[in-house]
Amino acid sequence: MKKYIIIFLFAVPLLVHGQTIFQPKIVQPSQTFVGFSFGPASPADKFASGRADTGVGHATLGYRASLDGAFIFLRNLGLGWNFGFSQNGVDAESYLIEIATRVPDPGGITISSLSSSKWTNAWLVIGPYFSMPQNKVIFDGQLLVGLGYVQAPDINVAATHYLNPLTHTSGSDSGISASLQFALGVGYKINERWRLNARTDYYYTRPNV
Repeated sequence: MKKYIIIFLFAVPLLVHGQTIFQPKIVQPSQTFVGFSFGPASPADKFASGRADTGVGHATLGYRASLDGAFIFLRNLGLGWNFGFSQNGVDAESYLIEIATRVPDPGGITISSLSSSKWTNAWLVIGPYFSMPQNKVIFDGQLLVGLGYVQAPDINVAATHYLNPLTHTSGSDSGISASLQFALGVGYKINERWRLNARTDYYYTRPNV
């Protein structure tokens, strides 16, 4: 079964620059920036919790971390990349809604316990990087494509249905698929080598898990 993995990634990266992006001149391809970002990862669409449809991820708010960078060719154009990782938990109440749709007369279900691991996503994407420097403030964006790795959670449910024992297990699975990431950010230039940036990323992949 294919699941749509859509995550909004909010990050505050601190970027270390190897060039001055605020000067109106062509720079050498070897001049780059690199940074580290950390923030929440908010699931969206069918990856999120609260729906009983097939293929729902029942994912909760999680976290992300990534290495970010770009090779700057022109003042406003470069080649960006992102190597990241995120984890999202499983919403127990949302998952029980899906279980109830598979059982006749679901009103008789009593849940004893639900345990699970987490959704794990990792990706490596690359693509065009755009920037619009305005004095100490810079607006930038990226449209990146690449590969994403997804590890689905291992879920175990113990319950009774009108006093009859009921167990449900969803084994962990993993897959690799093409992925897309779109990012928009705004940054503040601290000095010639440091910039503080806030950014929102939209990440999409569709693994067969």
